Amino acid sequence: MNVISRLKHLPPASLVRPRPYSLTPIANSSSLIDEFTTFCYQRDLPRAMKAMDSMQNHNIWADSITYSELIKCCLARGAINQGRLVHKHVFSNPNGYQPKTFLVNFLLSMYVKFHLLDEAQALFDQMPQRNVVSWTTMIAAYSNAKLNHEALELLILMLRHGVRPNMFTYSSVLRACDGLPNLRRQLHCSIIKTGLDSDVFVRSALIDIYSKWGELHNALLVFNEM
Repeated sequence: MNVISRLKHLPPASLVRPRPYSLTPIANSSSLIDEFTTFCYQRDLPRAMKAMDSMQNHNIWADSITYSELIKCCLARGAINQGRLVHKHVFSNPNGYQPKTFLVNFLLSMYVKFHLLDEAQALFDQMPQRNVVSWTTMIAAYSNAKLNHEALELLILMLRHGVRPNMFTYSSVLRACDGLPNLRRQLHCSIIKTGLDSDVFVRSALIDIYSKWGELHNALLVFNEM
């Protein structure tokens, strides 16, 4: 049978079905980010983490604000393991992207709130940029843990790096001055020089620390200036 004869015996085109094949769907970066963002703001941790994995598989990263919402979700759920995965994810961008300082501060706060000071310190040491919030977070963490020496050392390093303490820094470090009257007075002088002696929050901390150690005269002086 020649070719023409064989063609005559072919079924109509409408009956011919193409051989099935599959295509790997190409992820849309905008839709993945939108999905991830929605889950983060809805505090849907399982689906947010799954969306984050999908984004990483496609080399897609969201913005720092969205990641901060995910960290808040981890904190609310007490999900430190997921928080560690977020930490790993935001630092794994192969394009050299560095997370913004405020996002790293969120991670610092996460480790501190879970009482993981070693992990917080390791992250702090790796930060390319630290602001007053970064320093104060660590100083407060050590002060609350009664690690007064570490808190005071960080304050000294903070000043050497030219970062000006704020009212929260001083109120935290004052708690680390237990049994150190000379240091309390030095800090009080430093507070006056920075102009924070008029802050009610700082004055309350000064009154508390002076009263605790029986320096009622100094406590009364601070109180009368309020």
